[in-house]
Amino acid sequence: MRIIECTFLILVLLNACNTDVSKQVEQEVILDYIEARIAQNGNDPRLSYPPPPPELWDSLGKSGRRKPDSVIAKLKPLQIYINRTIKYDSVFEPFEVEPGYEFLNDVNNTGPRQVNLDISEIPAVTRIDLKSIDRDDFFEIYESIRLDDEYGGLISFKNLYYSENGNRAYFEIVVFVAGLDGSVRAVYAEFIGGEWEFKIIPISIS
Repeated sequence: MRIIECTFLILVLLNACNTDVSKQVEQEVILDYIEARIAQNGNDPRLSYPPPPPELWDSLGKSGRRKPDSVIAKLKPLQIYINRTIKYDSVFEPFEVEPGYEFLNDVNNTGPRQVNLDISEIPAVTRIDLKSIDRDDFFEIYESIRLDDEYGGLISFKNLYYSENGNRAYFEIVVFVAGLDGSVRAVYAEFIGGEWEFKIIPISIS
């Protein structure tokens, strides 16, 4: 009896460890995306003046001029809120099935689910402050922060799926800044040379 009990305990512990590893691997591509595409100082829109009107594009280019370093040095870190759960639509329909992503045709959802997203291990950068938050909690504080100079919006992730070999992944990003300022994007990721590469396609812009 003692041997049976010990064996059962070992199996339970191994299963718990495998579950933790599985969860960590499942969110890996999104954590890498956040680090590479969101948590970058150059992504702060406050670093430049608004772009000039179209009639001046020939002389000044389409991008606004960078603000003086003395002005940038006084800016507080940009607050970007990250929804702490990856959610799934009850009925999944990929935006587009790109070559190599045919596995999306075989997705068979059994109902809504979600995966916790832990951003605590993403390296900190000087001018970007990532904040993990539940979507409902965000909208409770939205009115009190939306006019702050350091407010940077809410980013949510959903419908994360991997190919069978784990070298390709698909997920969607929902960006909310204000009432009519937001977007939804599809991301096609491929693991090449030891890192994820991302192809981003806009789905909708408001």
